[in-house]
Amino acid sequence: MGAWLLCASSLLWGQGSYDVRLLRQDSEPKYMADSKWSPGLCDRIYAGLQARLADKGVRVEIDRGFTPIKRILLMVEEEPGFVFCGTERNAEREKRFVYAKTPLYRLSNVVAVHKNDPWNPRTMAELGTGKPIAALYGSASARFLQSTPGVSVYARYHSPLEALKAVAQSDRGMAFFYYDLGVAYMIRERSLPVRMVPHRLRTVDQWMIYNRQTSPVLQAMIEETLEAMSASGELDEIQRLYTDP
Repeated sequence: MGAWLLCASSLLWGQGSYDVRLLRQDSEPKYMADSKWSPGLCDRIYAGLQARLADKGVRVEIDRGFTPIKRILLMVEEEPGFVFCGTERNAEREKRFVYAKTPLYRLSNVVAVHKNDPWNPRTMAELGTGKPIAALYGSASARFLQSTPGVSVYARYHSPLEALKAVAQSDRGMAFFYYDLGVAYMIRERSLPVRMVPHRLRTVDQWMIYNRQTSPVLQAMIEETLEAMSASGELDEIQRLYTDP
């Protein structure tokens, strides 16, 4: 072990049973309930991060259960060493967290409609037809949708499954605006009479965040590790497991 790594270990250890704690959200397929046997996208990223950081002498703990997203953000904001996979960038969060320099994966906003509904909007402007567009309460997708003139937004749902079930029961009366990853997974796993419109309306990178007071040594290790996972193709390979047909 080199002198730099010895120094890093001495700065990290002695702060408890872990140096980095990776938080998990109840959001399939980003995280899965039984991640050991059926890992989600971020579960796989966490496993790669844990293995590579362990080689650097960093002790990593991955939460087994789920934490609500609002609580996750508070935990990351308040506690050095807390880390979360899978969030968009915005001005408010930029003030609260450090965003890793390497994007983890990409998501695209899409529209889901009943399987009997022939509607195929190609642009955001085409969503302003009067048809109610469901969205998740308080989500980035809902905020983006609400910023589009003329769109009738119904942002009362708290999970993708709840919204998709509403679309499944509405025949041609409602659509759902969300990310391709979650929509495709729920339609497939739940065998819902819903289809995903093939046009991507907006694509955004998803990032890893950590506490602003995290030690510079640990920040450098996280950055180097994510950069290596990206350069090796590991991050792209993980995404393909969930987005390729």
